[in-house]
Amino acid sequence: MAFSEIVKVTGTPTLSTNNNWGSLSYVEGSGTNVLTFSTTIPQNASGNLSITGLNGTVKDLAGKSLVGSGVTASNLCSLNTSYAYHITYDLAGGSVATANPTTYTYETATFSLNNPTKLGYNFTGWTGSNGNTPQTTVSIAYHSHGDKYYTANWDPHTYSVRFHANDGTGTAATGTMDDQDFTYGVAQNLTANAFERTGYTFAGWNTQADGNGTSYTDQQSVSNLTPENGATFNLYAQWTANQYTVTLDQQIGSGGTTSVTATFDAAMPDITIPTSLRPR
Repeated sequence: MAFSEIVKVTGTPTLSTNNNWGSLSYVEGSGTNVLTFSTTIPQNASGNLSITGLNGTVKDLAGKSLVGSGVTASNLCSLNTSYAYHITYDLAGGSVATANPTTYTYETATFSLNNPTKLGYNFTGWTGSNGNTPQTTVSIAYHSHGDKYYTANWDPHTYSVRFHANDGTGTAATGTMDDQDFTYGVAQNLTANAFERTGYTFAGWNTQADGNGTSYTDQQSVSNLTPENGATFNLYAQWTANQYTVTLDQQIGSGGTTSVTATFDAAMPDITIPTSLRPR
């Protein structure tokens, strides 16, 4: 509000209004000829805004108080119920099955926001125009006003990886491995293999015991193995049987097999028996 001379304010004066616009509270301007007042428009406000009086102490430089009933102003603004306010959203990587409105008016009926989803995350609520504490239920009430903004907040799912020795038949594996905890969206290296199996070489991990799933190397950096919260993701050790050479000493014989390549835990390959050269 502008005055014809410099004024000074004591305390927090207010301005009275008409048409249920409420009371306007002093904000700043003491020592100038322009005082700023503010208010939140009540839901039952209507028509034009007019100032009907001053409550509190405002004096000119001579120390003379302004008379409250003499401080008036007419038709400062009007309430446009068809004006479209904007609503903006930051889904932070999420998506909404049914889109939320991007505008509303003073006469829009009360509505609630549709909550988003995000693979591997739990929606903890909206923040923004509703405050800094996430809320999973947010509504814009009838006779609301002003632009709105909302940000989706998320907590990542957690899961564990379980390591299986997967020694099947043959020589059993030794050693143990604890489950490894993971957080969705965070990469980390798989725990180094701690299983051992005599006669075999560790060949990595697989999501299936028979090796027909997805393969991972020892200590590979992985992430997002499963989006399911609290799930256990199984990895099975893969083993390659060692091969070795068996040398056959024919002594005084000839024509037979002199060496074969054998595989651990497997039957010996067929060989050709040598012919003896010893006199009968």
